[in-house]
Amino acid sequence: IRKRVMDLVNIAHPKFRKELIQAAKAQNYIYEDQIELALEQISYPEELERYETLHDGTEIFFRPVKPTDEPALSEMLYSLSEESVRTRYMTHTVVFPHRDIQRFTNIDYRHDVAIVGIIPSVSGEEIVALAQYFLDPKTRAAEVAFLVQDEWQQKGMGTFLLDYITQIAKRRGVERFCAKVLPSNEAMLAIFHNSG
Repeated sequence: IRKRVMDLVNIAHPKFRKELIQAAKAQNYIYEDQIELALEQISYPEELERYETLHDGTEIFFRPVKPTDEPALSEMLYSLSEESVRTRYMTHTVVFPHRDIQRFTNIDYRHDVAIVGIIPSVSGEEIVALAQYFLDPKTRAAEVAFLVQDEWQQKGMGTFLLDYITQIAKRRGVERFCAKVLPSNEAMLAIFHNSG
């Protein structure tokens, strides 16, 4: 029910979404702490949707993350190996509560960007990658982070995502990226090094 309610809220006209979210909370159809974006934050950047073919010939659909992606993103996060969790989050913790996941899926696209890689699955869509940046408006610098599901690593997706999110950032006036990367995360360090 929660996903269907969020699907309906997201196709409603933006000026009605806050009221619909509040009504859904009152009926316990969605989480009480569901993030409510302001009207000016709601605009979905459809122009950022695109298909890309990986090194192995697989076509992946890349698009901005949506609030309705929370269940699929949760599935992806819980499917990660301990090593992938450690290299991305620098911890062995494998708990991703709703309040944390919804921060990944409720994006104010005026400042920040989150792109997911999608493949079709029997249940609809499966998220296999996430790239995001969070802008500091004072410095015009953005912290960038990437996550690729284990079986999709080493296929060029990280390189593509860095290139793509860099193009988006440049168009939006981001002056530089910063990232926290473990010295042992050789794959990510190589992607950054090879990007110039």
